[in-house]
Amino acid sequence: MTEEEQKQALLALLQDSESFEKLNKWTSRFNIFDVLKISRTEIRHSNVLAWLMDPNENHSLGDKFLYGVLAKLSGVSGTSPDLFLKLLSSDLSSFVVFREWNHIDLLLTSQELKVAIAIENKIGSQEHNAGNSNISQLEKYHKKLLEKFLDYQLVEVFLTPGGTEATQNNWIVLTYQNIIDVLAPVFEDNKGTIEEAQRILIENYISIVKNEVIMDHELSAICKEIYRKHKAALDLIYDFRNDISKQISDVCRNIVESIKDEKRIEIDPSSSKSYIKFSTPLLDNKFEKMSKEFYYYHFSITMSNGKVYAALQLIFHQLKGKVHSENVISTMNELIEKESYKIKSDKWEWKVANTFGSKNWEEFDEDEVSEWANESLKKLWAYESKFSE
Repeated sequence: MTEEEQKQALLALLQDSESFEKLNKWTSRFNIFDVLKISRTEIRHSNVLAWLMDPNENHSLGDKFLYGVLAKLSGVSGTSPDLFLKLLSSDLSSFVVFREWNHIDLLLTSQELKVAIAIENKIGSQEHNAGNSNISQLEKYHKKLLEKFLDYQLVEVFLTPGGTEATQNNWIVLTYQNIIDVLAPVFEDNKGTIEEAQRILIENYISIVKNEVIMDHELSAICKEIYRKHKAALDLIYDFRNDISKQISDVCRNIVESIKDEKRIEIDPSSSKSYIKFSTPLLDNKFEKMSKEFYYYHFSITMSNGKVYAALQLIFHQLKGKVHSENVISTMNELIEKESYKIKSDKWEWKVANTFGSKNWEEFDEDEVSEWANESLKKLWAYESKFSE
């Protein structure tokens, strides 16, 4: 699009107040989970679910929510009718709820009924292997449960937004839509007896799961219609949205620029949003006959799972499999502080020699980023001063 076409597209979007008024009931509504920025944080969802599933907690729902979840699970193909018949005809108040028992997100046990219910909760992440082994996470948890609860009947649940299949057949798949299908009517039937603070929390939780985890169908339809009508303008806005990684990168770059003359830093022109590369007199003297492509400090800024990872590191780079001389390798190893990081062969492409600071960021705060970057640089200068003594 030309610049004039972009302006016209944005103007049409701003003029379409009717479409945006349809969003008011979602956008104007206060939600504590939005304020705390934990709408898609697994650990927070697990905490709320643990509270709701505990029949003895102060939510005033008793065992009604837990009963509904078990009833939902009982309809899944392959489950034991006898086990769920026992559970659904019992008083469930004997269940005790644990968080992160042997890394399992939720564990409910009843000594009276001799039943253990394990729930592994996944929202933004995937099932993975246990440690460095080839054993899957769910297989490891199953073995732990069998060891601990020898004479118990087990119910193992894999909870995801969209019903992702578990790698182990003994884990029953449950979705967040199932959770809302149970919780919403239970809450409506009992909200007159729930105290205000708990009522607000449960209302907020139902809303955030609908909007952020499984997506409210009405909201989805309205958003799709607005996007269809204003695709060009919305794509343009998205391209210029607040980019946390870019903002963090800009702060780090400005700090490096501000000390460039004082520290005689040379900033690599190939630096980008993801990497601010620079060298110092110390590095240049150590590798005086080598291209700066092979050695540099950098602020690395990368994004994964909605978080930005930033680090200040010393990097050695062996481009295109080039084999360095023993003298160069010796110099590199002299600059590497951790023994486990030492270069022991020429079969490497790049090496993180030292890390002077690293941090995960979920949101941008200029003062915090600036403080972190300056502290990381202080560690770098302290490191370099050891070689100048």
